[in-house]
Amino acid sequence: MAINIFCIKAGVASRRASLYRAFNLEQKPAKVIAFVGGGGKTTLLWELARELEARGKRTVITTTTHIFPRAGVYTTADDNPRVGVELSAGRIVVAGCPAQEGKLTAVEPEFFSFLRQNSDYLLV
Repeated sequence: MAINIFCIKAGVASRRASLYRAFNLEQKPAKVIAFVGGGGKTTLLWELARELEARGKRTVITTTTHIFPRAGVYTTADDNPRVGVELSAGRIVVAGCPAQEGKLTAVEPEFFSFLRQNSDYLLV
């Protein structure tokens, strides 16, 4: 799926090639990026995660509510040696505790802190 990205500054819209550039992460890296709103959060979250992965960034996706895990992406609910292996290899890690209907929910605060310290980007 292709996403069209536009930034509006001083009433002028300009197209951006990527979310990484639209968020100006080259100039202002952000350790934790939270997605909020009424729709499109998951799509944007995964699109940015893929862009960060392509740049070799250690990227973690987690939630404060509920998300579905993705096939082929390492998912964990706790700190274990594989988390470091996946992140060091520049692969996306999904962190979440199993919840109802096959979804994941928030991790424990201590694990969140560990993820924050051991990733380049933590997308929530």
